[in-house]
Amino acid sequence: MVFGMGEYGRMNKVKKINKMRLTEYIETMSGVKAAADRAYVDKKKWNEMSILCTAGSARFSNDRTIGYYAEKNMGNPTL
Repeated sequence: MVFGMGEYGRMNKVKKINKMRLTEYIETMSGVKAAADRAYVDKKKWNEMSILCTAGSARFSNDRTIGYYAEKNMGNPTL
């Protein structure tokens, strides 16, 4: 495939945008990791946060998928 100057310009712009997004992502994740590191120091608080996070996740997607499959394809009611 042959690209004209316009295509090269667009490709370079996409590469630049992707680099900017990657940089933003890395900066964000660095901040998140630092916050997690600070929270982990307080073991009691960390355990509380972990339990609340797990409790708030409800049923996992796989549970719903398996239940749906069982109900629709095998005639079994979901749990």
